Amino acid sequence: MNKRKQILLGNLVKRMRKNRGLSQQELAKLIHTSPTNISRCERGESEIGWQMYLQLKSFFDFDDEDIELEQKIIEDKLLRQLQGVRK
Repeated sequence: MNKRKQILLGNLVKRMRKNRGLSQQELAKLIHTSPTNISRCERGESEIGWQMYLQLKSFFDFDDEDIELEQKIIEDKLLRQLQGVRK
């Protein structure tokens, strides 16, 4: 997985986790990993293994298209922030 996709995946996981009202610790328990792995994934700091990727994909029910759509969500958020600064 390239760095760009790692970052997009991390943002997607963080957004979906928060939408479900889960802490990193709670998510880690649910998918049988450590909170440190969740944190690193969300920050795009390290490439996650296939097992964790498949666990996240299954838990949150996302696909590769959702990861790519995350780019648009990030761009829209940044645009709104920039527009707020200009006012």
